[in-house]
Amino acid sequence: MMLVKNLGQTRLMLLDSIKELTDKQLNQKQSSEKWSISQVLFHLYTTEKEIALLIFNSLNSGSKKIAERDLSILVENSVKNMTTNEPPEEYITKNELIGLLEESRFQYVQAIFNEVHAHVLLEKSVEHPEFGWISSQDLLEFIWHHEKGYIKQIEEIKQGLN
Repeated sequence: MMLVKNLGQTRLMLLDSIKELTDKQLNQKQSSEKWSISQVLFHLYTTEKEIALLIFNSLNSGSKKIAERDLSILVENSVKNMTTNEPPEEYITKNELIGLLEESRFQYVQAIFNEVHAHVLLEKSVEHPEFGWISSQDLLEFIWHHEKGYIKQIEEIKQGLN
């Protein structure tokens, strides 16, 4: 299944992008207006967890099938506009961040695949606070597209690290 493959490949790319960084580098901010890599990773964790919970809670609802959406616009706007959900300023270690990312993937996203076959996700839709009505499939696809967009931002942040 392409969705699972894409989720896995993107997560490996994300982890590879931070493997050489120290805890200090992960938490270093270039300015007060910009996020640290640690904050980006925390944002990815909370976004994935929130999306998974939204989908999981909607599986038993009477939602209907809706048209697939162009995710590139949603991802571009999401990464460009950051988020209203500001990540914490606190110092978080690499091991803690990896643990959070594993939690969101294996306790939340994986729970969806354990509960329902992927083709059912096309038949279900959820009302997302920012995107409006969107298919559960598209929302899961958004996770890896979103993560991939932030990998680019992490690479930009790394260029400015000491």
